[in-house]
Amino acid sequence: MDDPPLRSLPRSKNSQADFPGAVQGPRDEVEWDKDTTAEVPFLIEDQNLSYLFNDYDDIITSTSNMDVGPLSTSSHYTYPSASSQGHFPFSSASSAMYLPTHSYESPTRSLQGAPAIEFSQNRPDKAKVINKWSLDDPLDNTSELLRALKQMPEKENSKEEGFGLPWCLSTGQGPSHRYVGSSFWALSNTRVPDCDRLLEAQQARLYSKEFGDGSRAGFVKLLQSLPSKKLCDVLLRSFLLGVRPLLPLVHGPTLQAEYDTFWVRYNNDELRNQARNDLTDGSFLCLLWSVLYCGAVAASPSLLAEASIHVHHSSALLLHLRTKLEECLTLCKYAKLPTLNGLIASILARECDPEVDEILTAPAFVTQVMQAAMTLGLHSEEVIIMAYGEVEGEIARRVWYHIIYLEVLATLTSGSSLSHSSSEESYTTKIPQEFHDISIGLGRAILDTSNQYAQSSSAMLLAIGRFEMTRVMRKIVEQCYNHRIPAKEDLRNLIAELELFQRKIDVLIGRLQVRGTPEHGHISTQLLTADPLIHKWLYQDNPHEETVFNAYARIGLYMTKHHVLIFFNRQFLSGPDDHQTSTIWNHEMSLCCQFLRSYLNLARLPAFSPYQWLFPGKLQPLQQCMLVLTYLKEHPQNSDIQLLQHLISEVFDIFRAKDETDSNKDPLLYRSILTYEESWQMLHEMRGEIGSGAPSSLHQPQSTGAT
Repeated sequence: MDDPPLRSLPRSKNSQADFPGAVQGPRDEVEWDKDTTAEVPFLIEDQNLSYLFNDYDDIITSTSNMDVGPLSTSSHYTYPSASSQGHFPFSSASSAMYLPTHSYESPTRSLQGAPAIEFSQNRPDKAKVINKWSLDDPLDNTSELLRALKQMPEKENSKEEGFGLPWCLSTGQGPSHRYVGSSFWALSNTRVPDCDRLLEAQQARLYSKEFGDGSRAGFVKLLQSLPSKKLCDVLLRSFLLGVRPLLPLVHGPTLQAEYDTFWVRYNNDELRNQARNDLTDGSFLCLLWSVLYCGAVAASPSLLAEASIHVHHSSALLLHLRTKLEECLTLCKYAKLPTLNGLIASILARECDPEVDEILTAPAFVTQVMQAAMTLGLHSEEVIIMAYGEVEGEIARRVWYHIIYLEVLATLTSGSSLSHSSSEESYTTKIPQEFHDISIGLGRAILDTSNQYAQSSSAMLLAIGRFEMTRVMRKIVEQCYNHRIPAKEDLRNLIAELELFQRKIDVLIGRLQVRGTPEHGHISTQLLTADPLIHKWLYQDNPHEETVFNAYARIGLYMTKHHVLIFFNRQFLSGPDDHQTSTIWNHEMSLCCQFLRSYLNLARLPAFSPYQWLFPGKLQPLQQCMLVLTYLKEHPQNSDIQLLQHLISEVFDIFRAKDETDSNKDPLLYRSILTYEESWQMLHEMRGEIGSGAPSSLHQPQSTGAT
């Protein structure tokens, strides 16, 4: 029989186990005549060390000469030699350990070789005193440590002063912040200044390595690649009109001020010749390229015409802006030295890009931006207060909660899993405030206690509704879409959460003043005739006025209610074919009908043209259409079949076959259809199977891109 492998045991410094063949046996296998916990040193007299190499038959005789003081069984090692059979003496059959065969020199010669056993040479006359802890394994004292930990007083409030572990945020390289948590090795001595100096030195080394003459030349080329000032002005207007209300991740007044300053410095050649800081200027340049790109995505043909840009040229313009943004992020070493502006630029461009395949790429992007956000400390309210100003801190909160929204959305669009970083227990960042950008800077403490000086924002009310949706959607994913069946008590609690969510959304809807009730389909003529270039006051961010955006926000908030319930009910649709499942299916179809009605209004009403890059461009109702088509296939005789088929036909008219799309008229929508071509192909085939008269396949286009 082959010998089993040797277990690796810890060895203390200067112990006999350092000799060849010496193995530390487990102390729990040794029975001592006397057991005591007295901590006293023991004496090692001058003696013959040949027992270390003797056969196990002589081990008892050899060890009997040792003068060993009273020791605890939990603090002493035995060092038996390996027998010719490889068996440990003193070991029972069940705990026997075996050694591989080794070839050693003669024990006698080894003992006579001075360098091998200096332990026994030059000894004083009296016995050498060795504290037993020098031969101890620290793990032997685990029980004492655990007893000490149990005796520590409990803290009622984990946030008491002095209770929290140290963390560090280095701000040594301009806008690049570097947060490290308490697990970082340099915080072992709890001295934050030492850690800060270390991080600053490391970042300075990386900064000097990455930002040299090559980066300066690349920076100048990016400046030379900027569109004309006239076109940039138009694209900024388009961004502030159509993108920022839906993605309030930038502070409007600050963006406008920095934009104006940028062009002053640009015209004076300051940026080319006297850059204040490669990373500072580069960070804003990343944001600028992203804003210009998003503005081009949302720009209407009439708005582009003001800068002499024809719609035929929009695709080339978008490609140029997107390419330069990626070059700028690479030049600024965004992955190694993340900045808040760089993070925002990356998110904005991703959210507006009509060609991004969320099914395949959403999880990787969410992981990237989540890590960048945590490096910047956005998950910690304490860090935000300390490292960011009031305006920048509020933007940081908006960015953090939007990243959490993106992660939850990815579970639906790509089937990915939730990370621990986005759970409510893993971050302390406060939810963003509802106030308008012009009110930020009055002091958060003042705004928290009184809003008499603050103006609310319709955009932020919509964003807060999205954050509430994210919170409840995450709970649904955690409790219902995992590897276990939710308990009845969990379902009852979740239903209570859903009811609370519905009430919160209703309150937000009621705070937005509009004509009619657009969320219920009662559309005013305002939404049929308003033009953003003519009726600018109708697109202001003011919940107290009857604006176009308020109507859009009310419909969007109303859709979140249906979206959450559709997702919650979906888990029960695969149940047995009984009355209860049939009732859930009917309820699901009612929710899908209301969702698709709202979707069609957002996608087709002329007044909503500044926001139609999102609906129908970016977000497409694939889930709702699949549920409706599945129901129609399994319930062909249902009384609501005519209504459901009508809604499906209306949606398919928007996302119709590619060769039927007028790509010259709406190239962005054309490109978004290309992104999900296979998904819509599958839905077309499902529609053909239920006898709706729809084509069973999509015709292939004559070209592979928009013209």
